[in-house]
Amino acid sequence: MKTKLFKILLLIIALIVNGLLFAIPYLSDTFVFFLFVAFVPLFLITEKLRSVKGKLLYVFGCILVWHFISLSWFFYDNIPLWSSILAISLSSLTTFLPFIVYFCIVDRFSIKKIYKYFLFIFIWVSVEWLFFEWELAFPFHTLGYYLGNFPSIIQWYQYTGVLGGTVWILFINIVILYLLDSLCSAKRKIVYAVIAAIPLLLSVSLYLIPTTPNRSEKIVVLNVADDKPYAKNELFQDVITQLASHIDSSVFLAVCPESICYLPHTSFPVNTYFSAIKRILKRQAPRANVIFGGTTQDVKGEVAFSDRAIYNIAMCCDTSGMFAFRNKTRLVPFGEFVPYRFIFDKIPFVDTIVPNPILHKSEYDIVFEVDDVYILPLICYELYFSNLIAKHTRNKNIGLLVAISNDYILQKPVYSLQPIRMSRVQAVTFDKSVVKSATHGVSLIISPKGNILARSAFNSFEAISAEVAINDHRSLYAKYGNYMAYLFLFVLFILTFLVNYYEKKNSINNNLS
Repeated sequence: MKTKLFKILLLIIALIVNGLLFAIPYLSDTFVFFLFVAFVPLFLITEKLRSVKGKLLYVFGCILVWHFISLSWFFYDNIPLWSSILAISLSSLTTFLPFIVYFCIVDRFSIKKIYKYFLFIFIWVSVEWLFFEWELAFPFHTLGYYLGNFPSIIQWYQYTGVLGGTVWILFINIVILYLLDSLCSAKRKIVYAVIAAIPLLLSVSLYLIPTTPNRSEKIVVLNVADDKPYAKNELFQDVITQLASHIDSSVFLAVCPESICYLPHTSFPVNTYFSAIKRILKRQAPRANVIFGGTTQDVKGEVAFSDRAIYNIAMCCDTSGMFAFRNKTRLVPFGEFVPYRFIFDKIPFVDTIVPNPILHKSEYDIVFEVDDVYILPLICYELYFSNLIAKHTRNKNIGLLVAISNDYILQKPVYSLQPIRMSRVQAVTFDKSVVKSATHGVSLIISPKGNILARSAFNSFEAISAEVAINDHRSLYAKYGNYMAYLFLFVLFILTFLVNYYEKKNSINNNLS
């Protein structure tokens, strides 16, 4: 009995340590390399466990440690405790899906272990793709995003997208498993290591090649602190004051955060907000445009009036007033709406867990055209959905990605690391400059190679600016989307298959001779 309890205790310690190997890279760039080995002890330990139930319990324990640590910002004062636990548990369950399929089905196949691992990668990447598509979409734990603060090693994302980074991370874990296998020949280990290094070598080469943009323009970005209770319209007044202090005739575009004002549909598009911006532009920056965010009722009267029928909207204003707007299309599950109501409506008081009841998605999903530049305005976490950006870049020659956000839930600077990584990944993936303006967060100006040109302090009231490259080049990923990650996985599989085939063939020939 004591021996059994001791083994269980060791397993619990092991799963906590294993979970930390996943969680620590989320909270610290210094230890991002943990992610390249995190799956190694997981598979080594589960291979020693006899029952499928034991394997699944161990893995789920690792995932719970990973998600509850990395998503601890969910435990925010304005969110009910039980809803935070529900959201993190659902996130853990979706991450758990690939392991259920692997241990219940794939692990029983009578094929070589290396091919089982490739099937696991395929399943994992497919689930990550699902994160971008379904209503429970929450892409923060997409593995490829973890590498975002090291742009020199992810330049090849412009071919495969962030899912290609996930494939690479998982493949390196497989290679390490094989390096530890005494039955694997030294020659095969070297070849596997070389294959794993190819994307890294390609990336460094691409990073060192200088590029010439179509044009460059000066952009000003406001970062807004949100550490005091604002009365109605007070936040907008503070933003306007900051805008007037930092905009001049050299500015092409000024970007302000999400939801800094509320516009009733009866006053749209003629409003004092636009009048205030128009006065500043006419006086100080006649060629500039201002992109800012607000909330509004249905602006065209196509939805029955309701105080709960709210849209999150990005607007563009010049000296003539507001001339373009786009509503948010990707809503935050359990933050702005209840997903899959036919399931979650069975939870008592489920509506009470949604702090921002934005109940309507957009019919007005457009891009802005400013001085012959197509700008894609992304609201809040829309910036992190590669498939959404790819859809627009395929349809229009997008020259610039602009994001406006309210990061109020990220209560500490350490939690802003992942949004920064994800923003830099999108710049590389689409070969576009990314401009992000935030409330209670970090504002950024990022070059197409993923380098940070300007960055605000966390939750500060300040303006940043930079000369920003603008180009309408479409990356390979922008043209073909997430299918490119599967092509990358297929190439790795073919290379691995050829290595095994030729080694086996040479072994047979040697035995015959």
